[in-house]
Amino acid sequence: MTTKAAFALWQAGRLEEAAASYRAALDAMPADEDVRGEIHGELAAGLQGLGDHTGALYHLEAAVDGARRVAGSDASLPVLITRYFMADHLRRQGRPEEALAAIAAPLDSAADKTWLLYVAEADALLALGRREYAAAAVERALALAPSDEKRAELTARFAAAGLT
Repeated sequence: MTTKAAFALWQAGRLEEAAASYRAALDAMPADEDVRGEIHGELAAGLQGLGDHTGALYHLEAAVDGARRVAGSDASLPVLITRYFMADHLRRQGRPEEALAAIAAPLDSAADKTWLLYVAEADALLALGRREYAAAAVERALALAPSDEKRAELTARFAAAGLT
């Protein structure tokens, strides 16, 4: 089965079958194959849906490693997006300190799309009850957001928490 078929299974909500297909694809693939990170990321999303949070985190970490290896940088867009999903996963699992650690390196790099990581930082800081710091992260996210539409979306999102 191909990863396209695994993706279709995932999208159809057939998560057990999708996870098995993704695992089979990873097992059959060379360790240095560039698309491994993407497959790990998709598998992580399926495992989250199955409630396998430990497995999801393992594959999110592998997705970050794969994206970093392919890009040669911790500041590339695929790495930043994967770190965002990892931080969100950790925060949802009640691990906001680890969520902050997951995004610390790229936040320091001042890369494009850093606004997305400031969103994850604000969420994690809110979970820790550190509202003042969360508000500062929201301000940075809003300042760096790529469009007025995204700024409006973020403003509405964080207004519910009383931060905008």
